[in-house]
Amino acid sequence: MSRKFILHRVGTQFIETEIPQGRGAHAAAAPSYDNWDAMEQRLLSLGAFPETIKRVKSDFDSGRESTSIEIKGDATVSNELFLAVLPLIHVSNTPYLGYGMTEQTLTLFPDRNFATQFFPDEVESYILAFESRAQKYLAGGHVIGYDVHKEPTGDGRVVVRVVQHVG
Repeated sequence: MSRKFILHRVGTQFIETEIPQGRGAHAAAAPSYDNWDAMEQRLLSLGAFPETIKRVKSDFDSGRESTSIEIKGDATVSNELFLAVLPLIHVSNTPYLGYGMTEQTLTLFPDRNFATQFFPDEVESYILAFESRAQKYLAGGHVIGYDVHKEPTGDGRVVVRVVQHVG
């Protein structure tokens, strides 16, 4: 079951009003938050996806005084995946078809053992490359969106865990 809210901004304060579901339902007291960070933490605690929170912030940043949001309930599930960088070398019998062309490919595996262990100074560029393509080209259908998390390893490198939200 999903929950629907109307969010209002009054100065620097944000007010949350849940839209009641069912017959005879009445709106409860409207909690308020002193700043955007507190409102954002509340939305995250309710299970709102980062893309949805960005949209809400964009609405307020554009001057709107109120916006609505729907937060899916238990109907949404996720897949835990891990980012890997794979080197590719093209092999063909004809040189003009790209023999020897070399590139890197980003992909996701469901097993942490296949994840690339990035050095801290390089991980952000790979995350940015993944996020810029995934949100635009890999979301749709049952895939709602992605959350990216950096996880340190014992030797100082970083593994990237990607949560794929589906519903």
